[in-house]
Formats: sequence, C-alpha cells, structure tokens
Amino acid sequence: MQAACLLQPGVEISLRIVQLGKDALGKVLARSIYVPDGRVLLRAGVTLSSTYVAHLLQRGYASVYIQDELVPGLEVVDAVSETTRVRATALMVAALDAACNSRALDHARVSRVVDDILADLHKEAGFVFELTSLRSADEYSFVHSVNVSVLSVILGQSIFMGYRDLKQLGMGALLHDLGKIKVPAELLQRKGGLSPEEFELVKAHATLGFDIIRSHPEFSTMAAHVALQHHERLDGSGYPRGLRHGEILAFGLITGIADVYDALVSNRPYRPGFHPSEAIQQLVQGAGTLFDENLVRKLMETMAVYPVGSILWLSDNTVAVAVRQQRSLPAHPVVAVIADPTHALITPCEFGLDARPDLYVIAALPDYPDRVKEQLVANG
Repeated sequence: MQAACLLQPGVEISLRIVQLGKDALGKVLARSIYVPDGRVLLRAGVTLSSTYVAHLLQRGYASVYIQDELVPGLEVVDAVSETTRVRATALMVAALDAACNSRALDHARVSRVVDDILADLHKEAGFVFELTSLRSADEYSFVHSVNVSVLSVILGQSIFMGYRDLKQLGMGALLHDLGKIKVPAELLQRKGGLSPEEFELVKAHATLGFDIIRSHPEFSTMAAHVALQHHERLDGSGYPRGLRHGEILAFGLITGIADVYDALVSNRPYRPGFHPSEAIQQLVQGAGTLFDENLVRKLMETMAVYPVGSILWLSDNTVAVAVRQQRSLPAHPVVAVIADPTHALITPCEFGLDARPDLYVIAALPDYPDRVKEQLVANG
C-alpha cells in the first residue's frame, strides 16, 4: 500500500548529503567546510564548480551538504553546536601537535571544550541525537576524537552519570587516541592488511596514550584509563591487556562503543562509511560478547537510526527522506515520501513511521535512485 500523505510542507530551502563527483556539480553548498584549525575552507552558499569539487576531492573529502529543494525544510541538527565543534576540533589539532612534539597538553583548554560539550548536550529526556560525520581523510583523527567524546557523554548521561564523572569521561574520550601519534601514519591509513608485527605496533597506541595522559598529573587517572581500555572487549578478545567482563571500567566500556560507532560511520581509506543504521546493527550483533548490552541498548535509544536527510527505500517500494526526529523514537523518524512505487516523483508528503505499522525501511540508500535523479535533471 502506498504511504498516505498526511502533511504537505511549504517551500523552503533544504539540504542533503551528496557524494562529491558529477552529482555535486552546479549544486549550492549548504554547510560551510572548515579546516581543522577552525578556518573556513569553503563557505555555505558557494556553487560547486568542477574546480571546487576537484579541490575538495584532493583534500580527501568524499561528500558534502548541498541545498536541495525536493524535500523542503530539512535541517540537520548536530548534537553539539557548530561553534563547539570548531573549537573542539581545533583543540585536537593543538593537542596532537603538542603530544607529537613532547609539549605539555593544555588541561584548561581541554576542560573548557568538554564544558561546552556538556552544555550543548543538556537536553530533555527522550531527545534523539545526531552526529556530523562529514570530514576529509586528513581530518579523521580530529573529528573522530570529538565525536567519540560527544557520544561517550551522551551514553554517560543515559546511565545517569554525575557531572564530575561526565567531565572526566568527556576529557578522556577526547584524548583517547592520543597514542596514535607514536604509530607510523602509513600503518593507520593502509588499505591492505597488517602483518602481526605491524598490528602490535598499532595496538600499542592504547598504552602509549595512557602514558602520555598520565605524564600530565592535572589529568585524572580515570581519564587516562579511557585511552588504555577503549579497545578492551567483554570476551577478552580486546587489547592491550585482554580484560574481560567485570575487569573493564565503565569509562572504557562506554568509549569503546563510541569509538567503534564513529569509526564505522566514517569514510576510511580502505572502505566507505556505513549508514548509522548499519553501524548500530553491527554493535547489536556484538552486544553481550564484545560490548555491554545495556550500553548498546542506550545507544539505540539515544542516537538516530535514520538521521535527517537519509534516503529510505520503504517496504511498499516508495522512496522517502527522513525529515526530522521524534522524541523517544530513534528508529521511527518523520519521513517525506518523494517517489511512488515506480519511482516517479510525487508531491512530498510527511508522516511518522510509527504511525504506519504496515511500512518498514528496507534499506537506507546512498543517493536518490537513478529514475528520481533523471527527473530532477529534467525538471531543472
């Protein structure tokens, strides 16, 4: 049965993610792109020419947000403000540089950034969060560290951690990968497999990060243990110490899940990023053996399974776009159906997936189906 149209939105400029390439040419950039130190690389409102697209690809970007009027009124709301994200990313540039050159970490600056994150994440019960995942290949470490801190705090809040613990968790999570500055970059970026000896070098980053943080007495031991334990797993298959259930601190359990989730949704040199729904499913498969079941459940309750802008193939063969989240319903956003079962464009109509139990999501698509794109081109 085709989805019924319950609401027809007005005409507003919207946005969606598009892969950099021919589909991005001539489109208008909807979100500014920043370099890690906070400077603007390309400002929102610029039309993406072949020169701009080539430059972004050269810098390691795979996708960008563009303006798209097919589904009006879309607004992707990051878990933290743009100001907080820019400041946090710039901090990570400085922190990694300091660690690489044996200079002191700026404890006060780390503390202020985590305070900003905590303030941004102070939401009402049932709020469904989204994380920005767009980044260049060179920015992966910086943006990943920020996202892991944000998601760790979200999970900490979900189990009612107090402010002091959340602060230490956020600081440790922000610095969880600091030890990677001691690992050859070629090993971290390699597309092929690693030899046993090379993998041992990579695994050493957990202990190296712990040592760096512990060399700064102003950082707590608990924050340092985040770096040490974020790769430990319940069944003892993790590293560096092969700890098991009951031996891993809550900080390590939380950050381990946050680390894996953000790594999965990120584009890497050796694979494209997974959709959040796929990343969550992988964590669910490891719940109870690799990851704490309760924390995986909390992740599913707090993070959007289908972030705003997700293009969805529904069970009646229609195509829809997630347009906004619903409180306490992370797997059931409000969607706008934009194409009928033959993929012919229709006037977008909205409804909450929870209101249509006869419908379910078959898959999240990387882009509009070919017939939809052909009609968009024909319509100008």
